Amino acid sequence: MNPITIKPDAQGKVRDIYDLGDTLLFVATDRISAFDYILEDEIPHKGQVLTQISCFWFELLEGVVENHLVSSDVNDLPEQFKEWSDYLNGRFMIVKKAQMIPIECIVRGYLTGSGFKDYQKTGSVCGIELPSGLQNSAKLPQTLFTPSTKAEIGDHDENISFERAVEIVGEKAATDIRDLSLKVYETAAEHARKQGIIIADTKFEFGVLDGRTRCSLPTALASGAPTITKWAVSRQASTSSSCATGLTPIGTARAIRRICRPTLSRRPPRSTSRHTRSFRAARSTS
Repeated sequence: MNPITIKPDAQGKVRDIYDLGDTLLFVATDRISAFDYILEDEIPHKGQVLTQISCFWFELLEGVVENHLVSSDVNDLPEQFKEWSDYLNGRFMIVKKAQMIPIECIVRGYLTGSGFKDYQKTGSVCGIELPSGLQNSAKLPQTLFTPSTKAEIGDHDENISFERAVEIVGEKAATDIRDLSLKVYETAAEHARKQGIIIADTKFEFGVLDGRTRCSLPTALASGAPTITKWAVSRQASTSSSCATGLTPIGTARAIRRICRPTLSRRPPRSTSRHTRSFRAARSTS
């Protein structure tokens, strides 16, 4: 449990966010969620692991895409947070503020998870037709960009087409995030492959800062990475995905939610999402 007595200015399922003026303090807690609901139990040191994974990828991808990281050094903590240095060490990032692009950028290199279920039913993934006869965890003929909406806490993201993403954020922004997502994934996947790891799929978020699109990797490349075997195993992804997989046999999502602590806020109707409204307003004034 987060011992910091200063009230966060915003909270996600995992992160607590503090407004520092020109920057933000991201604190990765040990909370875990499944089906967009926060569970009662926590995983010790999970927040530190997630933060260090993000910092690793930020450094490795420095020449591929810009990011919003200012510092993760405990010596740079603002004075009012220094009494919690022991807790914060390794689990915080000070980041620049950016105008969030309200699209979840999902990239798939292998046919697994919800993508495989979609393929079994329709022969496609998120509307993208694929060859017949592909097996679970098969390497895809080409890397797929399958965006989704950016839901408010407590609601589910919705898979959308690239054309719908263009309608939401504009052609330039949609093209930028698609091209950057594919480039980042391919670079990271190649690095991981050399270490004996497959990044089956992952998710990125992007924002605009100083007129340039930058990447935010909250857990981004932490998911979908089983050890390479002679035949790809059915993936065990990040802790939240593994937890959801374990809960699914209990029953439907509705039943599962009865044993979880729901997050506090619900999003407004999808067409008037706060994220989408703010991004559209920024576009109209730029």
